[in-house]
Amino acid sequence: MRKSKNNNNSNYGEKIVVSIVCETYNQSKYIRQTIEGFLIQIISFKYEILIHDDASFDGTAEIIKHYENRYPKLIYAIYQKENQYSTGVKIGPSFQYPRVRGKYVAFCEGDDYWTDPYKLQKQIDFLEKNKQVGLVYTKAWYYYQSSNKFARRPWGGSATSFTQLIKGNRIPTLTAVYRIDLCKQYYQEIQPESKQWKMGDFPMFLYFSLKAKVHFMNEVTGVYRVLDESMSHTKCLHKREAFIRSTFEIKKFFLSYARIEFNEQKIQDLMYSSLASNALHFDDRQLALGYIHSIKKSTIRVKLKKIVFNSKILTSIYMLHTKFKYYI
Repeated sequence: MRKSKNNNNSNYGEKIVVSIVCETYNQSKYIRQTIEGFLIQIISFKYEILIHDDASFDGTAEIIKHYENRYPKLIYAIYQKENQYSTGVKIGPSFQYPRVRGKYVAFCEGDDYWTDPYKLQKQIDFLEKNKQVGLVYTKAWYYYQSSNKFARRPWGGSATSFTQLIKGNRIPTLTAVYRIDLCKQYYQEIQPESKQWKMGDFPMFLYFSLKAKVHFMNEVTGVYRVLDESMSHTKCLHKREAFIRSTFEIKKFFLSYARIEFNEQKIQDLMYSSLASNALHFDDRQLALGYIHSIKKSTIRVKLKKIVFNSKILTSIYMLHTKFKYYI
C-alpha cells in the first residue's frame, strides 16, 4: 500500500480541502480496495475520509475500524447499530454532509474504487483555477463482478450542460468532485429527502448544471463495480422498472424547475420505450410489447422495435447485439 503524500508547503494551507464521502453496507469483499484507492492519492493538500457504515453484519465495520486505527487523523467513521436506509433516512444529508470540513466533496461508494493516484490533485487544481465550475468528473470502467469482466469501453462522457444531462446521466458518481456549498444549497432548496426518488446522484447533478458550470475530464480514474443486486442493477424486474420511472419523474421535475417547456406525452413515450427494452432484458417479451404499444407517437425506431419484439428470433439477435456492445 502506498500512503497519501501531503506537501505541507503547498499553497492550499493547513485547512482540509476535500472530504471523501463513502457509504457502505455489507461490502466486506470490496471495502479494502475502496479505501486503498483513497490512500494512494498523491496530493499537495489536506483531506479527510468520512465513512458511514449502515449496520453491516458481514465484517465490513471491522475492516473499516482496522484502517481507522491505522489512520486516526485521516479516517473518521460512523458505525450504525440499526440500518438507517431501511427506515427511510437519507445517509448523505443526515450523517455525511453535516460533518464535511472540506471545501470540496469527492464521493465514492464502498464497492467502487479509484485507480488514478493523481485523481484528486488534478480535479482540485482545476476547481481552484475555475471558480465558476461546480462539478468535475471523469470516465470510469464498468466491472461486472459476476463474470469478472470489464466493459469493452469506459463509461462516462461529455454531458456538461443541463440540456445534455437531462437526456441521460453520463457522470460516473465515483469520479465526481463538487463544491460543498453547492451541495448544501441543493439539499436546502430542493429537499430531495422528502421525495420518492430512487437515486441521489442524478437529480443533484442536474441541479449543479443549472447553478454552475460542469467540467468533464476525458480520462479514466476509477472502477464502477456492477453487482447482481443494487438499485440501478438488479435481477428484479419491478425494482428496475421503479428505477426507470423515477428517472423520468426527476427529469420532469427539473424541466419544470428550470422553467423549460416540455411535451409530457413525449417524455411518457420515451419512458415506455425504456421500460420495453428493460422488459426484454428480463426476457418478458409480452410485457415489452405492451409497453411499445402504449407509445402514442410511433417513430421509425418504435416501429422497428415492434417488429423485433414480435419475433423470437429477431429478439434473440437484438439481445446478443446488446450484450456484445457492452461486454468483452
